[in-house]
Amino acid sequence: MTVVRRGVATAAAVLTVTLTGCGQAVAGPAVSNAVPAAVGTASAPATTPAAPPEAASRCTASEVTATASTDRPAYRAGDPITLTTTLTNRSTQACSLDVSPRDPAFSVSGGGGEVWRTCGPGQSCPLYERIVVLPGGGSRTETVSWNQHTCDASGCQGPPPPAGAYHETATWGDIGSASAPFTVS
Repeated sequence: MTVVRRGVATAAAVLTVTLTGCGQAVAGPAVSNAVPAAVGTASAPATTPAAPPEAASRCTASEVTATASTDRPAYRAGDPITLTTTLTNRSTQACSLDVSPRDPAFSVSGGGGEVWRTCGPGQSCPLYERIVVLPGGGSRTETVSWNQHTCDASGCQGPPPPAGAYHETATWGDIGSASAPFTVS
C-alpha cells in the first residue's frame, strides 16, 4: 500500500501486535491466517473526513468518553474473556492522543485485588508510541483476550482466579478510564 501525504509517497506495512504474558508484545508483519490478541479499530462518521495528525489538537478528558465491556457477563473457569474499551470523541472537532503500550491499560480485579493486567510493574513493555486522531464524533476501540491466568512478580502464567465477581478496568492514560463487571464460576 502507498500513502500519499503532501505530495510525498511513503510505503506502509500492516503490523500485527500480539500481547503475550503480562502484556509483553510481539510485533511482526500480519499473516493472513493470524489472529492478533490485541486489536485496535477506529471509526468515524461517514460525513466527517479524518484530519491529518498535525491539524488536530490534543484530546482532553472533557472531549472524550471511555467505555468498557466484556463479550459476555459470565464465564466458566478457564474460558477466555474478551475485554474491550472504546474511546469516543464527543466534540465536533478532531483531536489526537499519543497511544503507547500502556494506553489503554487493561486490568482485572476482584476478590480483594488486581489479578491481571496487560502491562504491569516490573514487566518488559515495548517502547513505541503512535499518534491516533479521533475525528469529531469518531471513536477508537481496543480489544484484548485474557486467558484467566493470574499475574505475579515473575509473569502471568499463575493459576486461574477463584470463582466470583470481577471487573475489567481500561485506562487511557490521563484521558480517563472505564470499568465493566463480569463473573467467573
